[in-house]
Amino acid sequence: MDQPPQASGAILRAVSEHPTVLVSIVALLLYADLRLAYYLFYRDFHVTPEQIGLGYVPILAESAVVTVLLLVLIYLAILILCVVGLSFASVSRRPRPPLKIPEGLSQKILTGIP
Repeated sequence: MDQPPQASGAILRAVSEHPTVLVSIVALLLYADLRLAYYLFYRDFHVTPEQIGLGYVPILAESAVVTVLLLVLIYLAILILCVVGLSFASVSRRPRPPLKIPEGLSQKILTGIP
């Protein structure tokens, strides 16, 4: 019998094969978030976002800008993490000089003589 694929593996594989789907989902969520924020704000003034000119296209344009900025920030964060990781990896591969313990120091430590 075949084992059913794990959900997390299937999701990661689908995202890696089709990254535009992930970007589209993020953009849709950002659009919905902006739309809800506009609605909740203008509700207190007893108007809708459409009545003041915030229809589908302006909100979609703002969410597109936010999506691009979010993707750039994620890219920069990954780039910084890679650079920091590589610098730590190069530091840890350097040969270190052997530790030199002065003659008789271990004996003084063990006996408690200052």
